Amino acid sequence: MNKIIDDFIALKISAPKFVDEVFSDEDLYRELNSYMPTIEEIHDEKWKDFKYKLYIKTHHYDLKRIYKYACSMGANPSGRFHMYDFTYELLKFNGVNLAYNKYYLDRAILLMDVIPTYVGGPEAEEYIDSFIDKLDSSLSEQNKKKAIKEMIKTDFKHEGKAKPRWIQEPEWPVTEKPLCFINQKKDGDKFTFSFKNEATGEIKQIIQYA
Repeated sequence: MNKIIDDFIALKISAPKFVDEVFSDEDLYRELNSYMPTIEEIHDEKWKDFKYKLYIKTHHYDLKRIYKYACSMGANPSGRFHMYDFTYELLKFNGVNLAYNKYYLDRAILLMDVIPTYVGGPEAEEYIDSFIDKLDSSLSEQNKKKAIKEMIKTDFKHEGKAKPRWIQEPEWPVTEKPLCFINQKKDGDKFTFSFKNEATGEIKQIIQYA
C-alpha cells in the first residue's frame, strides 16, 4: 500500500495534504480508486453495510468528486472528518487492517456539542476550530466547552435579539472575524441574510431558497 495512505490513516499527514497528494499523484489515485466499488459491485454482499454507499452513488462512483464535494477537500472540520472516515471505511471494506485515529471524530463531536443551530458553515466551523487549537491543553472537557460557547456568544454577533433562521444549512460568513448578522428578508421563496463587516462597514448577503 502507498505510504501516503498509511500516513494519512495514522494522521502523520493532514487531510488537506492528503487530498493534495491524491489530486497530483496519479499512482496514488489509481490505487485508491481500485478500492472503489463499481456500479455493478455496489449491490454485492461485500458492500451491504458500507455506510458511504450514498456518497458513492451521488457522486457517480468518482473518488475525486467525493473528496471535492462530499468532503469539501478537507478544508473544514466536517470535511476533514468525512474524508478520513470515508477513506478508512473504504480500506476496511477491502480487507486493509489499519488502526483508526479518533482525532477528527472527536473534534467533529466536540463541534456538534458546542455550535448552536444558528451558527455554522465552512467558514464558521474553521474559525471555531482554530479557536479550539489555541485553548490551553490542560483545560478539562467541561471548561473547554464553556470557553468555546462563550467565544461564540461574543464573536458571532447579531443586531438586536434576532438570530438568523436559516432555510438551508447555516452559512455564517467570516473574514478575520465573524460578520455581524443584521437581518433576514423574504421575497417569495428567496431569503436574504445580511451581515456586516464591523471593521470595514461592508455588507455581505447570503441568499437561500425555500
